[in-house]
Amino acid sequence: MSQKPQGTKKWLRPVAYIGGAVLLLTALGFVEATNDSAVCNELVIDVDGRSDMHFLDADAVRAQVNDEAPVTGMALGELPIKQIEDHLRTLPSVADADAYHTLDGKLHVRVRQREPIVRVIDANGHSFYIDKEGWTMPVSDTWTARVPVAVGNVFEPATSTGVRNVLVADTTAPNSRAALVFNAVLTLRSDPFWNAMIDQIAVLPDGQLELIPRVGPRRVQVGFGDKLHQHLDKLNVFYKQGIANGDWRRYQRIDLRFADQVIATNRNPTTTPTH
Repeated sequence: MSQKPQGTKKWLRPVAYIGGAVLLLTALGFVEATNDSAVCNELVIDVDGRSDMHFLDADAVRAQVNDEAPVTGMALGELPIKQIEDHLRTLPSVADADAYHTLDGKLHVRVRQREPIVRVIDANGHSFYIDKEGWTMPVSDTWTARVPVAVGNVFEPATSTGVRNVLVADTTAPNSRAALVFNAVLTLRSDPFWNAMIDQIAVLPDGQLELIPRVGPRRVQVGFGDKLHQHLDKLNVFYKQGIANGDWRRYQRIDLRFADQVIATNRNPTTTPTH
């Protein structure tokens, strides 16, 4: 009974592997070519964000995607995916955007809305939001976010898009103070009680901050906000004592800027140091 030489077996196996790989690549190339020549038959929009945010809806995104030309009816291989993403990312209310098409002819576009955490009315009366990542964004003509308001001596430079990261130090905004507001709001948001209690922040001419609670004293002085956590801990103790004594509403102003001391000013001109 004849047998194949061992050398033949050794080279037949690599040849089989190579042949299989070639067939696989050919099949994939055929699928890709077929996919690219297929036509986009549907535009699917997904807008991410909290359910109570309405800066953008699917119709607005659809209009932006079809701004140059309708994408339905266009060959999948000719869809300007990157241009669509780049264009959507220029919208002030969009934090990020992704687009891709699938074999069934659908173009999927997903956008993530910016999430504002504070509204600022600056020294010039210009109003804008700062989102949770530190980016400014214009206010909307159709919807208002329910967030704390910061007013006073904030000087925010105008930009062509209304978008700037307040945490990036540059020559356009050396005295903006928007970063002070942003960091203060982040601290307030980290505590559910103070997040619900403080609805306004005033920025004084020297850059120091005053918190304006919903109830209780009219003003709470916290300096430049760099020790806000410690100040809020003191204020929390003061509030609990005030609630127990039933007199926490009678204070006009509370000053937390001094170590281990709370200075409370009554609504009548009497100052009460508290330890």
